[in-house]
Amino acid sequence: MLVARFLGTDWRIHPLFLALLLLFSLSGYLPQAAVVVSVLFLHELGHITAAWLHELSCARIDIFPFGGVAEITGIDVVRPEDDMAVAVAGPLANLLLIALATLLQDWHLWNPGLMDLFVGANLSMAVLNLLPVLPLDGGRVLRAGLARRLGYRVGTAMLARAGRVAGWGLVLASLGILYGHRLGLGRLLLVGTINVAGLGVSLILGARREEVVALATPWLAMISRWRLLQKNRLVPVCIMAGDQDLPVALVVRHLRPGCIHKILVLDRQGKQLGILSEEDLLRGLESGSATPLGRLVR
Repeated sequence: MLVARFLGTDWRIHPLFLALLLLFSLSGYLPQAAVVVSVLFLHELGHITAAWLHELSCARIDIFPFGGVAEITGIDVVRPEDDMAVAVAGPLANLLLIALATLLQDWHLWNPGLMDLFVGANLSMAVLNLLPVLPLDGGRVLRAGLARRLGYRVGTAMLARAGRVAGWGLVLASLGILYGHRLGLGRLLLVGTINVAGLGVSLILGARREEVVALATPWLAMISRWRLLQKNRLVPVCIMAGDQDLPVALVVRHLRPGCIHKILVLDRQGKQLGILSEEDLLRGLESGSATPLGRLVR
């Protein structure tokens, strides 16, 4: 659901977010929900600001109940340090908001009744988003560290899988709490348990979206890499070697960010059969992900 285009980014709100907002309203927690929504918005604004400072384009942000997923255009050619900086900017914005609110309260320019909620919401969002799973910011930081060694798609697959496991764990835990306290569940515990379940669902949906985006990365990355070459006029070349029977999909998964690849194709005796470009790899993907490298040598 596209809500608005702001600062060059499409902001999309998931229906689950609207459902929980309605639940809070019916439970009498609408003012508190408004504070949390503002904290979430400012968290994502931190990501957009960092992307702009690093000359990156944030195409869209999907808002889930407990966070957002920012899609950086051409992420596969983004330097890992830039990707890491954009990821850290969200939690850092939350910590800066806590410092600003404390300062304003000292100057008597802040409502003391909102202080505990505002600080708690910012601190919770900062700590939660640093967990090392996708789609959370901690997962993006870890993926940036893995990108050069394993490739973007492999890192995404690993951390998205961890995010799904964590999400299902939270959903099952919340269902267990609801079942165990079904006769004496107070309103506060009920809202908290629903929050945990909503967080779990958010992790599952966000992890799935990360995997879907990663599937399109090879095509988008090639376009972005050549644009980077036209802009900087100098891009590193990464040399890889693979057996002639190696499936092309496995090679694509190990492409590294920030460089143009050349793949040496070797026969079973180690003799070089030819050199493949990234265009050759994509041609192989169009023929089928299991296409062996040897078949692509001209």
